[in-house]
Amino acid sequence: MYKYSYWAEVNDHLKIKPVAHPQLLFYPEIHSVDVTVPECPPPVPAFEARLGLFIKGSVSPALGDVTVNIIEEETGEIIATQYTNTDGSYQAGPLHDDKKYTLSADKIGYSFEQAGYNFKARKLGQLIVTVTDNSRALPGVLVSLSGESYRSNNVTQLNGSFTFTNLVPGQYYLRPLLKEYIFEPSSKTISIGEGEDALSKFLATRVAFSCYGNITSLNGDPEKFVPIEAVGPKGEHEETQCDINGSYRLRGLLPGVLYQVRIKESDSSEQRIERSTPEQMPVQIMDDSVHNVNFIVFRRTNTHSISGIVDTDSQWFTKLEVRLCKEDNDEAVKSISLGPSNFFDFTSVPKGRYIVRVKTSLSSQMYNIQSSEVFVDLYRDTYQLHLSFRAALHQDTHELASTPIFGLFFGICIIASVFYYPTLIVFYRTIILGKREELSEESWLPKDYERKKRR
Repeated sequence: MYKYSYWAEVNDHLKIKPVAHPQLLFYPEIHSVDVTVPECPPPVPAFEARLGLFIKGSVSPALGDVTVNIIEEETGEIIATQYTNTDGSYQAGPLHDDKKYTLSADKIGYSFEQAGYNFKARKLGQLIVTVTDNSRALPGVLVSLSGESYRSNNVTQLNGSFTFTNLVPGQYYLRPLLKEYIFEPSSKTISIGEGEDALSKFLATRVAFSCYGNITSLNGDPEKFVPIEAVGPKGEHEETQCDINGSYRLRGLLPGVLYQVRIKESDSSEQRIERSTPEQMPVQIMDDSVHNVNFIVFRRTNTHSISGIVDTDSQWFTKLEVRLCKEDNDEAVKSISLGPSNFFDFTSVPKGRYIVRVKTSLSSQMYNIQSSEVFVDLYRDTYQLHLSFRAALHQDTHELASTPIFGLFFGICIIASVFYYPTLIVFYRTIILGKREELSEESWLPKDYERKKRR
């Protein structure tokens, strides 16, 4: 039993960790003590010293510089790393005997099978794949290698080759892939022995070609990730999208086929491109790829414009108004009076479903009115509409307007002669017959007429 002491000040926080012989370990590894009052704290619990756990093993056949990792099973933490000697042996420790451990071994070009604390090493093989087109190295070919619990896809480098490394002995299936090419052979089954360096060659023949170009905005800035397609007369179809620099490559175009290359349309609300110029370009490939098939695209906006004309007689221009209404509401969102022109233009219209209709101040009681309306579902920036308006007087109004003024005057005269008959008699006798009649003082009738009336 070994004892120890230490003078500490109030508020000190102490961590006590014993260190002794390299083969000894202490349990627990550390004690913590807080000094909170100016007096001696209770005794610190005792540490128990025990010989540490040592792990010894080897790698066979004898192989030096193999990395052996000691991993604490509970936490997955690597707590010790050792390297094998030239005879393949290693030793790790001391380790705490109250914990469980796992081991791993690693060295480039080898695989290992564990048996207790020992490992069996197997040298890994590698496979070099080369692809040529008319004796020229062909880069960019996808080479797919698969085997038992193994799968890897890679592309050939500028020299037309790729090397698969760290292959455990066994059989593998190898296949090259590149659009526009066929390969001889189309695939291979390859057997890799322990530590073997295998070589596999493929011959490529080109059977289709590519169309290259750029997609930019009106100010020349590149547009990224815009979908583009090529469509042939018999349903041939290829598509791709441009990269972050606006460049694209349409692969797989067959020789002699006349394709129409265009920006791919989409009904998705997320489609940000409204149109392009040109709308499409004809491309026919014979024996080589085509370059510089370029497009300028125009983006969609959050607001739209609706414009158009009203087909009608100019006499009605000042009597007409064009209204923009929501599909489910007759109340006008916007309205425009035509004035001296039959042209109208609604700007900054939000996305939605609308009805554009013509309204007039003419009375429907006097006129037979015919006007058109158009349904609009805004998914483009602009709409050009053609509306119509017709108005004609009702038939009874025409007849009233065509009645002779003489007939009207004659009717008024007949009515007046009934009410003013006596006065007309006096007027007739005085002017036509030359007889002067005196009017009665009590009445506007002639005196002679009054006398006859009394009798």
